[in-house]
Amino acid sequence: MRRLSAICLTVFLISATFSAKSQGKFRLGLKIAPNIGWIKSVDGNVESDGTNVKFGYGLVGDINFSERYALSTGISVTKIGFNTKYDSASVISVKTTNVNQYIEIPLVLKLKTNEIGYLTYFGKFGLGTGVLIKSEYEQSGTVNGFDIDGSGNAKSITQPVRLSLLVGLGAEYNISGNTSLLFGLDFNNGFTRNFKKKSVENGNAGTSAENVTSSYVGINIGVLF
Repeated sequence: MRRLSAICLTVFLISATFSAKSQGKFRLGLKIAPNIGWIKSVDGNVESDGTNVKFGYGLVGDINFSERYALSTGISVTKIGFNTKYDSASVISVKTTNVNQYIEIPLVLKLKTNEIGYLTYFGKFGLGTGVLIKSEYEQSGTVNGFDIDGSGNAKSITQPVRLSLLVGLGAEYNISGNTSLLFGLDFNNGFTRNFKKKSVENGNAGTSAENVTSSYVGINIGVLF
């Protein structure tokens, strides 16, 4: 996983350097991004069991191709958590908390206003792509009258790639020159299944939430240079 992270970071930095040299309009920054995650289920026995608060951090980059339009990307490490409950004819009653960690590389169009005072407002729309690097679960309940209570690694039953629709709003506050503070709110709506089909055969973490998609709302706080 360290090798994968290094490859992704290298590709991003090379692209950023090339864009900066070719256009002279590339801005690079850092961000932290707490988020609130949940699931949507298409399985009648599986329901969401509330939200889960996690955290992300990473690099953000804007390639400006005009004064008010930019291609925004970056690379970040993001944890997404969600809670499920599974009930099936009183035979199975299980609650599960899943936490997935991804390397995320978004590709979004960023539309900006003119600077108003020291603030520039923006909206963005695009695609989010996450590569799974870690997945864990905690589970409790009853199966066929027997109590279960455990935790473990769920990576083998979790899809390796997560795709999502990303919509966001925010603002940049100019400090000095090209340096700005960044504030934003993102809605990251996952549209690929969290679990592989074979997860339903495991009788463990996969059974409680085989056909679900995860989404989250995140707050971005950072600085652009």
